[in-house]
Amino acid sequence: MDIGWHVARDGVHLRLARWRAPRAAGAERPQRGTALLLNGRAEFVEKYAETAADLVARGFDVLSMDWRGQGLSDRLTDHPERGHLDSVDDLIADLDEVVEAETGGRQTAAGPVIVLAHSMGGHVALRWLAEHPGKAALAVLVAPMVLVALPGAARAPAATAAPISALARRAVRQGWDRRYALGQRDYRPGRWGFRNNLLTGDPQRFDVHRRHFDESPALRLGGVTWGWLDAAYRSSRILTQPAYLRRIRVPVLICQAGREVLVSNPAQRQLAALLPHGRLTVYRDSFHEILMERDEIRSAFWADFDTFLADHGI
Repeated sequence: MDIGWHVARDGVHLRLARWRAPRAAGAERPQRGTALLLNGRAEFVEKYAETAADLVARGFDVLSMDWRGQGLSDRLTDHPERGHLDSVDDLIADLDEVVEAETGGRQTAAGPVIVLAHSMGGHVALRWLAEHPGKAALAVLVAPMVLVALPGAARAPAATAAPISALARRAVRQGWDRRYALGQRDYRPGRWGFRNNLLTGDPQRFDVHRRHFDESPALRLGGVTWGWLDAAYRSSRILTQPAYLRRIRVPVLICQAGREVLVSNPAQRQLAALLPHGRLTVYRDSFHEILMERDEIRSAFWADFDTFLADHGI
């Protein structure tokens, strides 16, 4: 993994990571193209080293980043553990700047650009595909955050989305945008063990995130601010408009976790049905982090990934 930096239009420093696919003797280009590996909220590039290796083994160069406000990219509040965001538009612009800088922003002789994105990264990827057409050949979205759901409300989010969205909007208008939302707090080491986690059924992969947080405190991120919640709900209202989704002309595979409790599965199903070239597959025994799941679930995912790419000539 090679680390680099990109300075965004507003001066925010974004941390990048690159993995390079092996070249055949005398070859200067990757075998298959470039994969944009987009992680979720509170995550960081090191967490997906195993996934990057799986992509490299398939012949892709891999480009990833720490989103603004998390990882080792610049934080956005004086209290660095608060997960804050003013607008999802900032993340879309960051992604497009990085793609332009690193790939030229187009499909090139070096091969196609594909997207593999998890959770919040999937949300940003969908918005980017709609607003910057022609820069990616297809996308595979793993448990994408179409609509935020409170724990226990992922199967019926509509009942909670409207009142929480209204509460977040009111808090922002009162100047509380950088305060923790109700029930949110700093990261607390040891608070969550594997037994009661909502992310994965694999104990070793569950430990990856916690271990990096413990070993590198600068990576730590706690809960979300009212501003983050407001930004997420405002963006979801844009993303779920049928006319907006029809702007996404590339094939999109939605990979859904059957044991999901953090994002809305009904919203994912509705989105997949509205996409011009959408496909949905469900991993019934998986929790939210399909890419960090048990070997049998990951193997099923990668088989579906390979088939999806082959179906579209990649």
